[in-house]
This record gives sequence, C-alpha cells and structure tokens, in this order.
Amino acid sequence: MSPFKPILYLLLTAISGRTDAKSASHWDETAALQLALTGTEPPIHRRSKVFYYPLPKYLEVLKNRDPCFAELRKSAEKYALNVVPGQGGILDFQIVESTEPVILHRVWGGPAKRCGYWWTLPHALAIAPDNRLTLAGFMEAMGVCPEWNNGTFLEICSVPHWKFVVGQGNSATCQWGNTLFPPAALLQVNGDVCSQSSSCSTCNLHTECEKCWARIKNPLNSDSE
Repeated sequence: MSPFKPILYLLLTAISGRTDAKSASHWDETAALQLALTGTEPPIHRRSKVFYYPLPKYLEVLKNRDPCFAELRKSAEKYALNVVPGQGGILDFQIVESTEPVILHRVWGGPAKRCGYWWTLPHALAIAPDNRLTLAGFMEAMGVCPEWNNGTFLEICSVPHWKFVVGQGNSATCQWGNTLFPPAALLQVNGDVCSQSSSCSTCNLHTECEKCWARIKNPLNSDSE
C-alpha cells in the first residue's frame, strides 16, 4: 500500500464523519483532495454521488461564501432533494456556477408545461447507450411518469451564465406500479431555466423523434435550424 493511503483515509473520514473503511472507500480520492484544498463543503446528502461524479468542465462548484449559496441550498433542500425511493426529485445535489453557456433539456406536454423547474444537462450516451432513442426510454431516463407528463415536446434552452442546483435523479414509481430509474450520469437541474435563458427552441418528440435525437447528440447545434 502506498504510504499516502493512510493519510488519505484519515482525510476522508475526517471530512465524511465516517470511520468504517468500506464507506470511506466509496469516496472518490481526487474529489476528496479537491475538497480539502478548495474549502468547498460536501453536499447535504453525505453519500452523494454528485460529490465524486465528474461535473462537466463548464461547471464549477460554487463556494459556500458566495452570496447566492445559502438561498440555492435552501431551495434545493426544500424543493428538490428527496432520498425516499420512488418519489422522484434528486438523491443528492451540488450547487454550481457555469463558466460558459449551458444547454439544458426539458421534456414536457400534457400536465407538464414548457417552463417548469426540472431540466437535464445534455448526455446522449446516458439516455440511449445503444444510440437508439425511443420515447419510452427517454421518459425513463428522465424519470418522468406519464401521469405527470405525456412527453410530447423537448425544450432546448441556452443559458449564458448561471448559478444553480444540479443532482442525480431519484427513482420514480408511477401510478401503475412501475418504477423508473434515471441513470446517474444524466444530471438533473432544478431551477427557473426559462427566465435565465438567452434562447429556447422546441422539438416534437412524437413527430420528429430523429430530429430531436440529433439535437440531443449535438447540443451546441440546437439553435442552428
């Protein structure tokens, strides 16, 4: 074992408040060191995967001394965080700031309106690993039950600079008893995207599925029609 390991273990347990080696081993070592060096605090949910899952390069963890931090954390805890299986929301969260324009996606239709508060960051591979998009597969990846949202449209918005909440989707049990499990890599965003966006466009998932899929795979070209 590297002589660095015992030091790292002590660092992990000091940060997490856990003393068992098995639990500590689940923490990403690089992220733990980054936490120690940058002074950013861990997410509210101690077993958060967002903490060690690599955020996109255009997102940075917001410092807890930022004027927006406390309000965003309060909003995340009240409206988004939900660790109870099957109830939707996000299992964990991180408060981030974009360093460049961000493309965000939202599926909507029926009871769900265009400008809601739940969006996702682009990640085509997480949505359809086999490169074949189906509406049912897309809805499952988003963790959206049909009684909430009939999935007719895909909204694609560009936000120039923003501080917001991002997290990994919790499972959602629908009215017929089936449970949806959003992939961990498809990070979800909770916030008022429409009011922050510089541009938005809509794609019909029922009649333009291939077109929508092309735009999901190439989010930077979403506005070039």
